[in-house]
Amino acid sequence: MRTNDTKPFSNRSFSYPYPNDDIADLRRALRDNAALVAQTLLGPWNRKHSTRQQLRFGRDKGSLSVEIGRKNPGTWYDWGTDDHAICLI
Repeated sequence: MRTNDTKPFSNRSFSYPYPNDDIADLRRALRDNAALVAQTLLGPWNRKHSTRQQLRFGRDKGSLSVEIGRKNPGTWYDWGTDDHAICLI
């Protein structure tokens, strides 16, 4: 099994279908594309410990997790430093 296989999200392209440049619209677009944004910023995810709801990045169990499911997409947590954020932006 390759850990850098990006197949599940490689067919997605970032789209910005919102008419104005309001920050709320930008946040919505980033949440709607949380998996693609995380993969672009952080590189390959840890396939062994990732799920459809959460991508894990890093060796072993993946010390950084990014929520990509319906509940809180775009939120992240760094298990190594206990840092977390509500949204990617």
